[in-house]
Amino acid sequence: MVDKLVRRDRLNDREKHNVESPFFAAGRVQAALEGRGISSIWGISEFASEHKERLSSDRHTACFQIESILKSQRWYLVCEKPFSPMFPKSESSRPQGIVFGAPRTQSEPVQPYKPPPPLTMGRFVPKDGLTVYLGGAGMEGEYITSQVEKLVSVGINGAVSGKLTEGLHADAIAVLKYRYPARSISGLSATGPYTISTDWSLKALGVNRQLPQNGQFNLVGYSWGSLAAAQTALFYAEKGQIIDHLVLIGSPISQDFVNELRAANNIKRILIIDLTEKNDRIYAGMSDAELLASLPSLGQQMIDSQTSGSGQGHFFYGIAGKEGEVRRRQLAQRLRIEGLQ
Repeated sequence: MVDKLVRRDRLNDREKHNVESPFFAAGRVQAALEGRGISSIWGISEFASEHKERLSSDRHTACFQIESILKSQRWYLVCEKPFSPMFPKSESSRPQGIVFGAPRTQSEPVQPYKPPPPLTMGRFVPKDGLTVYLGGAGMEGEYITSQVEKLVSVGINGAVSGKLTEGLHADAIAVLKYRYPARSISGLSATGPYTISTDWSLKALGVNRQLPQNGQFNLVGYSWGSLAAAQTALFYAEKGQIIDHLVLIGSPISQDFVNELRAANNIKRILIIDLTEKNDRIYAGMSDAELLASLPSLGQQMIDSQTSGSGQGHFFYGIAGKEGEVRRRQLAQRLRIEGLQ
């Protein structure tokens, strides 16, 4: 079944139990309106013709407006596997033997009351979700700790930071290599040519956690960190591990790599957040030539951001201070709406 937006008068009984809750549906509808995400939604054109002109130009405000439209139940988002169905199926479709306030409607043998078993910790399986956040080149700065705190504060409870770096300048140079899939590294040693497999495991990222058994596994990367997140997602997907969300922010990833990630069955969702509207010349799918041409602008934005503390362009989420805290909280709220837990 294809995800689709339907009006209330067109919703049939078969689709009713596949309606996504407005909270989680809003982000997906907004992504489809903006042409983002890994799949389109049938019926988005009709929805857009009715509502898009009235939506705010601010993305966060627009998302809440879409949620309000869906809450009014004039439109529904029908999904193959809704994250939180608005009309969940009942446990039994059989008519009940007793209707309170009315005569008995069906003759059934009376069953003796049997109390439920006592609730014990053995029946409770806590969720152990893991969301790894990877920052920009050098992977240092207060913004990394701040972003993890903001993720936790909005309900993404398993958020931690990872670190895989050889220093600011080495990471910046490595972008040209790791913007493509890197399953192995080849070289020449004193004993001759060699090829070794790359290690993109949690341990290599400095994350001392086990893979989730009863929760989401999410990878969120910013700038250089987006490439490390993408490599890690591919590493685990090819080993059979499910990655629920791969989030690439201000990413210089190549289009070939994006296509390969989208083709990986075990990566359930890829969310690309370009900062081009903030005057960032870096974007997912750019060519090598475009990347090299963007370097002077990137260097100037770094200098301006450091001197003014304004977080310009590519460094929008990387500044300290009150404004940086607000931006990172808004990003965390958006990711929560997009479905990260």
